[in-house]
Amino acid sequence: MEIIYIANIRLPTEKAHGHQIMETCQAIAAAGAHVELWVPWRRNPLRGDPFAFYNVSRNFTVRRLPAIDLVWLGWAERLAFMLETVSFTLSTRLRLWFVPRTAIIYGRDEYVLASLLSQRKVFWETHTGSTNRYAKELVARAA
Repeated sequence: MEIIYIANIRLPTEKAHGHQIMETCQAIAAAGAHVELWVPWRRNPLRGDPFAFYNVSRNFTVRRLPAIDLVWLGWAERLAFMLETVSFTLSTRLRLWFVPRTAIIYGRDEYVLASLLSQRKVFWETHTGSTNRYAKELVARAA
């Protein structure tokens, strides 16, 4: 079984969701699945290997996909994050062309995952109770 975990995050990150995502990938891989964690290539003040940072096993792969990252500049942060999200979503869609159709797509970001519903079977994990149109689409159509 192949699982692609898509996370639109800076990795490593000092926030709790980074640790949770890495632990989840480690646990799924330990259960026997081939796991790839896809994250955007972003500027990051935290240097180093995410496996060492979170003290998790190297039983899965972290793949960094291209994204236009202007968030670090600090100006027009909302617009910069939207640009980063759109560019990461496009990179994700392109990379999926090289992944078997049987792969399971899993993640927490409703914007990226909603764009993949027409291509793949998608599993969405939510912690925020989002009610935007992307979240509603995922609730209606995600596995």
